[in-house]
Amino acid sequence: MSQDAILALAFLVAIIGLTPGPLSLMVFASGSQIGLRRSLPFVAGGALGYAIIVMMACVSLAGALQNLPMLIGPSKILAALILVWFSWKIATSGMLTPRRPVSSRAMFVESCTLQAVNPKAWAAGLAITTSAMDGIDPLHSAASMGAVVFAVIFAALLVWAAGGQGLSRFLACDMRRRTFNFGMAGALLGVGLPGLVT
Repeated sequence: MSQDAILALAFLVAIIGLTPGPLSLMVFASGSQIGLRRSLPFVAGGALGYAIIVMMACVSLAGALQNLPMLIGPSKILAALILVWFSWKIATSGMLTPRRPVSSRAMFVESCTLQAVNPKAWAAGLAITTSAMDGIDPLHSAASMGAVVFAVIFAALLVWAAGGQGLSRFLACDMRRRTFNFGMAGALLGVGLPGLVT
């Protein structure tokens, strides 16, 4: 990829990463509950998941799904159920400081796998691929785009986590925290589910 193509790709990915989506809302909630530093595995997993989706799209995942349309319906149902489960976890989360230690590995894996059912990530992955792929060497394009996407999404998710951490004092009040958690859970469903039911 040329330098101009990389800059254009980075700009496109930054817009995608800084707009609300299921993962960014979860990272925001994580930052408010456990802080920026402890949310880093969640941020890194989300960035890696996004990069993997773009690389998969780059090596013709879109063509495979077009040849197997019977998988689209069941995958949307599974994705909707997972989004409802994540929303429930946010809505019912307790104290701002977790009662038990949070496993960094579990946070990383959870965040990375969430991207597999994130309709925004798949739509963005296909859009990024069609706009930035050079068509000459799919594997080279996939590696280049994956690296750019990882770096930019990581930075965008850091912004979301820092924003959540900035609200942590405000959310120390139990009533405000519950209202915030329910609001974030509703926002997650509002952002994620429409893409799955169309």
